[in-house]
Amino acid sequence: MIDDNRKYNFTILGGDRRQTIVAERLIEKGHTVKLFGLGSLAATISGAEICTTPEKAISGSNFVLLPLPVSKDKINLSFASDQSITPISLTSIVELAVKYGAKAIIGGIIPHEIERIAEINGIEICDFYLDDKFQCLNALPSAEGALMIAM
Repeated sequence: MIDDNRKYNFTILGGDRRQTIVAERLIEKGHTVKLFGLGSLAATISGAEICTTPEKAISGSNFVLLPLPVSKDKINLSFASDQSITPISLTSIVELAVKYGAKAIIGGIIPHEIERIAEINGIEICDFYLDDKFQCLNALPSAEGALMIAM
């Protein structure tokens, strides 16, 4: 899917501090990054374009990166906690990815119906939460936090 020698255009929609880290790493590697739905966190990322709509963010992107979890209700995108914007359906994100020729949608805990719609429309889906190694690494901070509380 990704050629290490080529520069890609990424869109990061919604999420939390983890998405800012991903954005920073992509920019360091020379990729273009557009953001939507990260609230005040977006201002901390130097070199990313902050977009006012999901359509502007997805336009021209090769890959659309979604948060973990992608959705709290299996219908709408999960946003940064300081966001007070109109909910954006996961279906509309897939439609925009198709419209603008994105190659793949990447996220964690992607609802099966969204996977099906994307795949029917030729969009590759990558659910990183299905990777056992990722689940173990993602659980570490939670376990460390629980230990600190217990102490």
